[in-house]
Amino acid sequence: MFATATFTGEGGDGSDEIALDDPDFWQKLMPEAAEAERLREEKEAAEKAERLRQEEAAFARMKNGKPEVFVWTWTERKRVLSQLASFGYGQWNRIHEGSKAVLAEDKTVSAIAAFCRRFVLEASQVMTDGSCPL
Repeated sequence: MFATATFTGEGGDGSDEIALDDPDFWQKLMPEAAEAERLREEKEAAEKAERLRQEEAAFARMKNGKPEVFVWTWTERKRVLSQLASFGYGQWNRIHEGSKAVLAEDKTVSAIAAFCRRFVLEASQVMTDGSCPL
């Protein structure tokens, strides 16, 4: 029954019918929503590219011709991990804001993101299948 169903526009003359199996069904039925989704995806891709660019720039910083190495104090690590647990993965700006009081000036949002990603990666590799408390 629905395999051959079509939608007709306001005119009702059949000139603007949309078949259910049309690959562009949703774009034709709801063009505004399809355009909004496309714009949202483009914005997310641009934000991701900018975030990656900032992280690469943070790693590429040089001091006297040598890559800059971030040294994290125990207090900085403890505060950042506490904020990570409070705000959650990906909330880099909030983690940075909550940790500002103990962070050195060289610890940018991208440095916080890189630190947290590395921490999560290392923690996940250490845990065995049955060791996760959740």
